[in-house]
Amino acid sequence: MKVFISYAREDIETARKLRDDLEKAGIKTWLDKVDLLPGMNWKATIRKEIRESSYFIALLSSKALSKQGFVHKELKTALDFLDLLPSGSIFVIPVRVDECEPADEKLQDIHWADLFPSYEKGLSQVLRVIVPEKPPSNVPKKLELQASKPKYQLRKDPITISDYEFKKIFRLNERLRPLENIENDFKDNSDGTITDHTTGLMWQKSGSDKYLTYKNAKTYINELNNNKVAGYSDWRLPTVDELKSLLTSDKQSNDLYIDPIFEKEDYNWFWSSDGCTSGGAWVVFFSIGDIRWVSLRDNLYVRAVRSIQ
Repeated sequence: MKVFISYAREDIETARKLRDDLEKAGIKTWLDKVDLLPGMNWKATIRKEIRESSYFIALLSSKALSKQGFVHKELKTALDFLDLLPSGSIFVIPVRVDECEPADEKLQDIHWADLFPSYEKGLSQVLRVIVPEKPPSNVPKKLELQASKPKYQLRKDPITISDYEFKKIFRLNERLRPLENIENDFKDNSDGTITDHTTGLMWQKSGSDKYLTYKNAKTYINELNNNKVAGYSDWRLPTVDELKSLLTSDKQSNDLYIDPIFEKEDYNWFWSSDGCTSGGAWVVFFSIGDIRWVSLRDNLYVRAVRSIQ
């Protein structure tokens, strides 16, 4: 957990106070006046710290917003990065110092916290986002687990990202495996498809019967829809977020990191719809349990997916 604090020069004292209070709450922060050391490449360091932070707090004030050309570069970088995250993600937290009105459309779409008229109330709102409230101690353990179980609404729109930021965006560890694996609720529909009630996705049980290039993978998807396979015409290539939801933390009886309910144990490399800025596409390796990119000319399998209406 690390929180990047962005501010205009006029609001440095508020930024320092907010930093001190977050640090007292056990939250690591990054503030340039404190953490930017002599000799550092400040532009590269700030971009790196923004991408590696869990949250980006943008302090906003009338004086700051009155400057020509505001939004400043830090905030623009954070808002651009937010566009790459799954829909509904909380990353940028606007915090108003006074009664100001941000003109930027992206900021207007994000609910903000106010440090006025009560600084303590505003700080409490910020902490509620950064440190979620724990369930009451008298809630039975079983009900507590049910209450804390997330509702997975996975990104279905493709994105193109670089090979130096994919670990954060896809939420991967150093071994390129998911930081967390979800608990699937699969049902075999007996028509060549598998439904996962945890994610609301329907999958092909087997997938393509041969290796395909990325171009041919898209042709394969079109053929599924033209033929209305299993009665549906809205099949698509899954995103990495969707495809990695099938990954298990350990190898299964099929010697793959995927539930044996899916057929064809020897099929273990699958295309995603997400592109890489290097010119390739991101893929999931169920034999290894990790995620990486390959050339569009490589040959992999396809496991089509659709969203349950």
